Amino acid sequence: MDVVKFLSLPVDIRKNVYFQLDSRLTEISPSTSNVLTLNDETKVKLEDSKKNYDIINALKSIFKPYFTMFDYLPMLMDDWLEYAIWLRYDSIILDCLRINHAYEGDLLGSLDMIYLDNKFRMGFFDKNCLLQVWYTPKEYTKWILDCNQLLDQDQATINIRFNLEYLKSRGVKNCIHHLKKKELFNIVNELTLYLEDDENYGVLIDHSSNNDNKKKLSNKVIDYKTRLSSPTITMILQNIDLMKNLKKLSVKNESLFQTLINLHGARDNPGKIINSLTRKRINSIEVKWIPNITLNRIADFSRWENLKEIILDHTGDIDLNQIILPYYCKKIIIKNANKLVWWEIMDYLFYSVEKNIRNSMWNSDNVVKAKLKINPNVKVSVLNKQVIDKDTVNRLKLITQTKCKLLNYIFLSNIQQVSDRLIIVPETMINSRRIKIFQVKNLQEIYIV
Repeated sequence: MDVVKFLSLPVDIRKNVYFQLDSRLTEISPSTSNVLTLNDETKVKLEDSKKNYDIINALKSIFKPYFTMFDYLPMLMDDWLEYAIWLRYDSIILDCLRINHAYEGDLLGSLDMIYLDNKFRMGFFDKNCLLQVWYTPKEYTKWILDCNQLLDQDQATINIRFNLEYLKSRGVKNCIHHLKKKELFNIVNELTLYLEDDENYGVLIDHSSNNDNKKKLSNKVIDYKTRLSSPTITMILQNIDLMKNLKKLSVKNESLFQTLINLHGARDNPGKIINSLTRKRINSIEVKWIPNITLNRIADFSRWENLKEIILDHTGDIDLNQIILPYYCKKIIIKNANKLVWWEIMDYLFYSVEKNIRNSMWNSDNVVKAKLKINPNVKVSVLNKQVIDKDTVNRLKLITQTKCKLLNYIFLSNIQQVSDRLIIVPETMINSRRIKIFQVKNLQEIYIV
């Protein structure tokens, strides 16, 4: 490939090419049963010698903490090192990182804080948690920010994610010490909280049968509210108020969600929950890997006053009627859910019109259906304004918008089941294409008000 010619292409073309990488900068992937064979042309194979053997062993000891989760692939690190020797200096990779920074992580995701060889570093991981490249703050500033013509002046700063999933307890302690010493807490704009040994992580309780399971689950929720024993999490909570630019918070465990995010009925308790000043800084919350986020309890986000976006990913069964949103929250993203229960709207609409027109209050609309770009088998219906007067139409719109929590953007992807096989959405969302629906199984009807 002609590298110079590729780098001279318009930014939009290069961005689309990099987007197809899906956060992977090499063909190595732990998601397959066997590591893919490397292309001999790009392999950097050190000649066999004692010196090179010692170099490889030294590198392995440095990167070993980031490969412990891949112990089932013993050759992964060896193959990865053959790329890692040169990949971070590659001109195309550096161009990809510059565009990624300009578009706020849309291509590769966030820049993560890591600790390598007892030194503070920043790195990118793919979606399988495999380290791709890493840099010192000085290198990132010089190679990515200073020569990036795509950046506005306010974008030419380092924003980093403090991700506990990639750091052991000692690494967290060292990173906090470094941030304090260098007064760098302001570069942290994302925080991902994670507990490796969560006893309830990934455990699904049968909620379809007896009350004993529900009682057990309820007791566990109460226990979460009164217990926070992780020294790593406590360390973060003691320093979180120093992260003045913290905008996004992610949790990946049941206990962390119930203790730190779902504050329904909880009181402010310094050192045990996130303080109110920090909560006001957060405008995005992501919740992942929770068996059933609304099972037998309310998911209350109302104490996060300035929250604008909620992301629910792999959170089991979701009942939107059991989620309390703050007033300013305008965006909800739901991905990889088992079952979705939509807001209870239909009965309110049905009984808000006169009896004699209830059976004719809806009309099919293929024009609107084309806008949605959904499964052709899904029926799309709109209000029949020929039989419903204007005042009633406005009342029905108000009911729908209120029930949908005044949201102005909804994203649904990979939902296995929708309760009642229908959803009801405001017309304004459809007209401005602010609702996205992808791979929602058993959905048969969409009603637009």
